[in-house]
Amino acid sequence: MRKFIIFFIFFLILGFNTKCFSFDDEETLIIFDASSSMGEEVRGSKKYVFAVKAAKNILENMSSHQKIGLRIIGVELNSSIVTLLKNPKELCKQTRLAAPISENNVYNINKHLDLITPLGVTPLTYALKSAIENDFSNYYNTLKHIILITDGGESCGGNPCALLRQIASDRNDIKVDIIAIKVDRDEYIQLNCIAEVTGGSVKNVSSPSDFEMALSSVIEYKPTKLDTVNNVISPSSIKINSPLDVQQDTIYKNYTFEFDN
Repeated sequence: MRKFIIFFIFFLILGFNTKCFSFDDEETLIIFDASSSMGEEVRGSKKYVFAVKAAKNILENMSSHQKIGLRIIGVELNSSIVTLLKNPKELCKQTRLAAPISENNVYNINKHLDLITPLGVTPLTYALKSAIENDFSNYYNTLKHIILITDGGESCGGNPCALLRQIASDRNDIKVDIIAIKVDRDEYIQLNCIAEVTGGSVKNVSSPSDFEMALSSVIEYKPTKLDTVNNVISPSSIKINSPLDVQQDTIYKNYTFEFDN
């Protein structure tokens, strides 16, 4: 009986770890830091410019069935900037869900990425809290995957590490991967804590090419049930029985097909 209790406790511990738990589905949310500092240059290219370009390149290769959305941190150009400057507290609430999570969402996300102009500060804690509370579905067996693109840590006095540690103690369906652009030691420590407590990762990059490589490692082709044909799920070669099985050409535009006679 004692061995059974010990095994049961061990099972519970493993069960509440995202690394060990198997989810039936996944929803991905890109949180893009469009604060003023993202307009600075790294190796001759503005941070936000190469970040947007890399994100669009990678998103084009995703399955249309993958559920993904976009939240932006920063001031919208159509906001009343004068009013915001008079009330600094409002600057620390400037984050918005630009493209709600859904399938077939790449065009919508890219449209909002193209409109990004760096302006404002980085209310990281507020943005993460807003995303976790409002942007995902309520399905317990769905992994809520946040990909944070940023060039710094919290700038509004919040504590994102404490927030995610508290959330991770109550639930296991949140994972945060972070692509950081030339952050300093203190910023890295804060971002690493966010990733670590959720079973995610943080990659600190210092060039446009490194950024795209790091982003592609966390936004990758993940076959869904609708993409799986004849149990062959390689993105480079999907084998199907006949041309009639291809219902939507746009879904498979990046793949080569082998047809059985």
